[in-house]
Amino acid sequence: MRVAPTILIALYLCLGIAPTQASECFSPSPLKKKSGQTFEEIKPVKLTNTQASSIRNMFKNLRGNWRGTATGFFCLGTEKSPRQKADNFTIKAEIDVFSQQDIVITADMDAIEQRKQRTEIFRLFSSNGFLRLNKNRTAGDVKVKTISQNEISFVQYSQIKINSKGPSTTTDAKNTVNKSGGIARREIITTIKRSYKALRIEYKVYSNGVLSSTSTWSLKKR
Repeated sequence: MRVAPTILIALYLCLGIAPTQASECFSPSPLKKKSGQTFEEIKPVKLTNTQASSIRNMFKNLRGNWRGTATGFFCLGTEKSPRQKADNFTIKAEIDVFSQQDIVITADMDAIEQRKQRTEIFRLFSSNGFLRLNKNRTAGDVKVKTISQNEISFVQYSQIKINSKGPSTTTDAKNTVNKSGGIARREIITTIKRSYKALRIEYKVYSNGVLSSTSTWSLKKR
């Protein structure tokens, strides 16, 4: 039986998924499309004076309480038969901005579809002259894509060893397989957009070269 496009669109909207997202799962990552690789070493580049100034302007007046939602999904199934599991939350967030122009976002998240809660902490550093995520040292290095007064975009690569003792993170590009299993590679693209009293944070997570999850935080200042 052929399903009418209008019915499909209504179904997608009920699930909190845009129609264009239906084919996103397991799509190749930008790095995979560019080079055929699923990991690359990051060579950090010091921020220019213009970039540092743009970050200062973007972070100005961010301190305070914010409210909003996180909408996204996890990819399940296979490339031939992909499925999406919704991952939607309401958010109560507090943002701290430090004099060195480092920011910390503490977000309390309540699931919309299920009874579950979690707290996520987002840290972005620029005080040492480099843009870094979560850790203000080389382990937090990112590859900058865009920096302007209203948008910051960057990518971070990581590798997780899979073995009998559980996963552990590594950044060794030569280490592709170990005796106990192998390596799971991740490519995470983060985009932050700022308007007057609104903040939008978009995540796209690629695992082993294909899209595995997305999340978009849409916040407004209280």
